[in-house]
Amino acid sequence: MRAAMQNKRNDLEKRASLFPDGVYLGLLMLAYVIVGINTYRLQPVLTTLMDYLSADTSRIGFLMSLCTFVTLCLAIPFGVTLPRLWCRRAMILAVFLEIAGSVIGFLFPTYGGIAVSQILFGLTNTIATVCAPYLLQMVYDKREFSVTVGYLNACQTVGMAAAFLILPLFLAGNAVPQVWFFTVIPSGLLLLTWIPAMNRGAELALQQRADARQQEGVSAREKGEGEGKKGALSLKKTETWLAAASTFFIMFSAGAVLNFASSFLTVVRGIPEGTAARIVLSSAVVGMVCSAFVGIVCNRAGRRIVFIAIVIILALLRLLMVVTPTGVLLNLVIALQGVPAAGIVVINTLVPDLCPSIKQRPLVISMISTASMAGMCLSSIVFGMMIRWWGYDRAFLVMVPVSLLALVGVRSVALDR
Repeated sequence: MRAAMQNKRNDLEKRASLFPDGVYLGLLMLAYVIVGINTYRLQPVLTTLMDYLSADTSRIGFLMSLCTFVTLCLAIPFGVTLPRLWCRRAMILAVFLEIAGSVIGFLFPTYGGIAVSQILFGLTNTIATVCAPYLLQMVYDKREFSVTVGYLNACQTVGMAAAFLILPLFLAGNAVPQVWFFTVIPSGLLLLTWIPAMNRGAELALQQRADARQQEGVSAREKGEGEGKKGALSLKKTETWLAAASTFFIMFSAGAVLNFASSFLTVVRGIPEGTAARIVLSSAVVGMVCSAFVGIVCNRAGRRIVFIAIVIILALLRLLMVVTPTGVLLNLVIALQGVPAAGIVVINTLVPDLCPSIKQRPLVISMISTASMAGMCLSSIVFGMMIRWWGYDRAFLVMVPVSLLALVGVRSVALDR
């Protein structure tokens, strides 16, 4: 029996290894760079865009929120649909939507045209942020998935940094349309490499290999325990909701501070706007590094202690925003605002444990993605109102206990690996 299972495993390995696993990881990382650019495409050219469209802050704010709002609304429905659609088809659709959004924004640089392009970018982000982790957990086992999912999140931060560093270079006078054409190049590269690397046979083999790995794990548990637990392959609903709640509070706290950090430095601390923007950008670098390496740390130290440490750091940083004097130390506090990004990676590593059934995992991934987007959307609105009512310092202090609410997910993080 064991020999037959091993022979089947070897056959699946051969069929699934037409391309090395690293090829799939590289393609998904490229997709996440595009997601990062899409999410932050407007912010680096905000002033020029407002002049170009003759739009006030409320109308521009609506444009910026469209991309995230689409993902917020559609992530869970797409997570339910994905197992029937196949990752290959879904990602090809995502790339075509990305190219269409870029072309429409380039050819029709009006308020309506840009709104349509933002909606298409939101659809692209929805597909990519659910497909990528789903495919990744088929390619890698649990420990490897913990590391590689961190690389995905780091690449999203790379996309954000690319948006802030590169997109302003495309502006010549008021030549805003070039900003939308920027992602056609990486999208075309992704499409040309994705089609041969991710044919239907390869995806089917990867899925069967993941199923075989899952069944081996279940058999091992049954052998050790005498009898497998009833519903071993069912969705752990309570832990999933707690993980989603933790994701919401982390993103709410992180988004609130990062969205208003630049104005805080300028209005309250008297730092020039350009300098403040560069200081805030340093948090992206810290977030990228933390996201890339937190999976390795979790495999060695354990997820629970790493997650608790991240949440405590998240809360302390809000307090330090108030009490730290202007200077190098405050710059360091701003840079460390990128650390909470690692908390989202830790939660993403839970997917195989929250839902041992592979076909149900897109639903878990989409729930976490929806919670993340909800936190981002509400953070700007609620924290902006808090600043208006109480001022920056009191608003930051209120975020200390709000940040600690992310500890509700400790029960989920403590799941046996």
